Amino acid sequence: MWGHSVATLGICEGILEAAEERLGPSAVQGKQDLGRHNRLALLKLAALFHDSGKPAARSTEPAGGRVIFHGHEKAGAEVAEGEAGRLKLSARDRAYFGNLAENHMHAIDLSQPQVKLKTLLRWFRRLGDGMVPLIILSMADTQATFGPASSSAERERHTRWARETISLYHSPRREQFASKPLIDGRYRLAVGVPPGPGLGAGSFKRSATPRTKN
Repeated sequence: MWGHSVATLGICEGILEAAEERLGPSAVQGKQDLGRHNRLALLKLAALFHDSGKPAARSTEPAGGRVIFHGHEKAGAEVAEGEAGRLKLSARDRAYFGNLAENHMHAIDLSQPQVKLKTLLRWFRRLGDGMVPLIILSMADTQATFGPASSSAERERHTRWARETISLYHSPRREQFASKPLIDGRYRLAVGVPPGPGLGAGSFKRSATPRTKN
């Protein structure tokens, strides 16, 4: 595990050093984002600690005896929290570091072909400027994974997704990503929209309760 973490850090630094080539047209904006506050240092720290929860999450499947690490990102976030306290990080830096450790698997999950654009946009809104370093971390993590858990085709596919997603994040539609809907699900429930798939639709559906005539 430690060897993989060190390799992840090394690849992460390589991505940043050749950002224009590795990240595409949005590299300049991405590097500017990382240049604010302590984000670059926190990204590198997260590369070392992203799998720190694996020892606590380690288990063996009953059938086949395969070693698995389900939930290691949650356990890793707890380790990151302890490390942040030891390093006396500010509340802002602690949250940034913890988010990277806790969400690094989400960036890999979001790269799957079946993921819809609206799901990706929700993560853009949730993480804001933390989205790009999370993608960079996932690139390094994927490229540092070898053996049965990885393949060259998968690494290439994820790299293409990462470049495209970073470009999308930095596109002129960025303000749309950051904005919250004017009308959310709670308001729709309050005005009579029944729970179900229609609740999140872009337009209202008529309530099942008929109106009383005057």
